[in-house]
Amino acid sequence: MTERSPTSPPKKSHCVALESMDNATCVHKLAQHHLGRLAVIVDDAPMVVPVNYAWLDDAIVFSSDDGTKARALTHGSVAFQIDEVDPLMHTGWSVLVVGRAESGVEIDESHVAVAPWCGAGKDARWVRLVPDRISGRRIVLTKSP
Repeated sequence: MTERSPTSPPKKSHCVALESMDNATCVHKLAQHHLGRLAVIVDDAPMVVPVNYAWLDDAIVFSSDDGTKARALTHGSVAFQIDEVDPLMHTGWSVLVVGRAESGVEIDESHVAVAPWCGAGKDARWVRLVPDRISGRRIVLTKSP
């Protein structure tokens, strides 16, 4: 039996379809995952950084030291994305959150199972990303007609 390479397409008996995910599915995925990418604008250019997070009270919360990322959070809308892909089957999903960030918020840490991977500095503070819009899409395999 010959194995497919990760870049070879799915079997001819299947095709892929792009589907929208409803809000409840998107929120469920946000609650189940804990690593995403935060997109902010720095010096008129996008900057995307990984952050570990928790979904708490209908918002994304994470800790951030004072720095470039934290300063950029205060300038308009920010975006946050999580996803999962299967490169072998060419399937996956993505959830995008667009909203506003609130820095220095009070968080009951006993309800948040998230800690910075590299340790928090003494100036780290909690950030809450309140969604204005949540959307999601998935690529699924379907049987050919």
